[in-house]
Amino acid sequence: MLGYMYILRCRDQRYYFGSTNDLVRRLADHRAGRVRSTKPRLPVELVYFEECKTLDQARQRERSFKNGRTRRKTIDLLIRSFPRDHLAPFAGAACQGLDRWDVVVHIDYLPADDEVRLLHSRYPAVGKDLLKCMVKAAGDLRRAHANEELTTVLTTRRLLALCARLERGNEFSRALAVCVLNKVPTEDRKVIGETFEHHAGLNA
Repeated sequence: MLGYMYILRCRDQRYYFGSTNDLVRRLADHRAGRVRSTKPRLPVELVYFEECKTLDQARQRERSFKNGRTRRKTIDLLIRSFPRDHLAPFAGAACQGLDRWDVVVHIDYLPADDEVRLLHSRYPAVGKDLLKCMVKAAGDLRRAHANEELTTVLTTRRLLALCARLERGNEFSRALAVCVLNKVPTEDRKVIGETFEHHAGLNA
């Protein structure tokens, strides 16, 4: 069963860290005041979440945030870089009545150096030189997307997933295929592969 680790920003501007196997239901509980920890701190806003393979993994991630192993600066970077469009389905009543064809999503990415630091803070086993090349490639692909030359968005979250595969020992070609190429339209695959290869011979 899938699990989710999530972060809420409360009325007092402090963060709440939680885990659940049903993010929609859990958010509804928070907003209705049915969660003791956040009831006196309403309203709350979902600012970040991670999908995990199991609820136990989600709970482990929650504990890593709560016990201080993840520094506040890193948490702030994660939240700042998290794509706003991923949060839209969980916006609750604020989203009711919106015509999705009338919604335009604008994503502000971290500066390249900050994005490299964020990736390295999460996956220190992945070399910084490789991370710099990945971020450069992502930058080119984001510009292509902005120019409507590409339908795929290379978000920081995709790069984090790629780093997770690399840290587990996957070859780059395998990691890129699993995390990106197998999940994008056929017409985007060649462009993405060639872009990563261009920046450091990272063959897809």
